[in-house]
Amino acid sequence: MALGGTGTNTAALAFGGEGPPDIAITEKWNGTNWTEVNDLNNARCELSGAGTNTAALAFGGTNAQSSKAESWNGTNWTNVASLNNTRDLFAGCGTTNTAALAFGGNADVTPPARASTELWNGTSWSEVNDLNTGRFQLGGAGSSVSALAFGGRISTDAVASTEEFTNPGTITKTLTS
Repeated sequence: MALGGTGTNTAALAFGGEGPPDIAITEKWNGTNWTEVNDLNNARCELSGAGTNTAALAFGGTNAQSSKAESWNGTNWTNVASLNNTRDLFAGCGTTNTAALAFGGNADVTPPARASTELWNGTSWSEVNDLNTGRFQLGGAGSSVSALAFGGRISTDAVASTEEFTNPGTITKTLTS
C-alpha cells in the first residue's frame, strides 16, 4: 500500500497510499480504533513521515508530489517547504513535525539508488552528510540527530548494511546475527 505513517502503538497517524490513483486519506489511531480525519493536500504513495499523531510531517512520495512536504497540527495539513531532491521509496524519521530526516530513495537516474540525506528544521530542508551506500526501499528509525538507515536495495541487489546518523556525520556499522 506504500503509505506513510508516524506515532506510537497507542497514538498513530497513517497517510497517503497507493491507488490508482494515489490517495490523500489520513487516519488517526487511538490505541483501539482508526478514525478518518482531514486528508493530505497532495495525494501520493511511497512517502515518509515523522512526528506524532498531533504534530506530524509527511514528505516525498511518487508522481509530481515527490518533493512535497506537509505539516500536520492535529487537525489539518499545511503545505511547507519542499524537499531539495525528489524521492520515493526512501526512509524518513523524526520525533516532531519540526525536526526530521529524509534519506536514500529512488533516483530517476543511473544508478537508481540515492545517497542524499536532508534535514528538516521546521522551516526548510538542508543537505547534510549523505549515506555511505546509496539505496532505496530501506528502513529508517530515530530522530533528526540520531538515526539508523538499514537494509534496502541497490538496483536489484539487496543491501544488508546498517548506517548510523549522528548529526553532523554518519558512521557505517555492519551488524551480523
